[in-house]
Amino acid sequence: MNYLIVSDSHGIENDMLDLFDSYQGYTIIHCGDFCINSSILDKYNVLYVKGNCDFFGDNERIINSDYGLMYVCHGHQYNVKYQYESIYYRGKELKAKYVIFGHTHVAMCEKIENMWLINPGSLKDGTYVLIEDGIPMIRRR
Repeated sequence: MNYLIVSDSHGIENDMLDLFDSYQGYTIIHCGDFCINSSILDKYNVLYVKGNCDFFGDNERIINSDYGLMYVCHGHQYNVKYQYESIYYRGKELKAKYVIFGHTHVAMCEKIENMWLINPGSLKDGTYVLIEDGIPMIRRR
């Protein structure tokens, strides 16, 4: 199974939907700050969490993928703009293989021990992440 991971789209609905259409067959994860009506995300079966600019959704989500457990949140609750230590330890606590978050608007994929810290950056700024065959890769629209 392949994954398209986005975050911080901040209402750019048409560009986001064009990207979703480009990756049909991928499971789509949105890490929050979508700032649009949830019915649009539901139409694409997007697995999403609420960001600090959103009014609906769960604060975190756990996904049991073929590649291992994925922990998804927006990241603001772990202060990720300043440090990754808290979110890293939350991932260790859950025994996650992937810790996926947004909020910083800076894309990153870093493997620490056996866990990936993944931030797709901001879709509004043109970045997103694909996970194919278990390996995350930063992409730019």
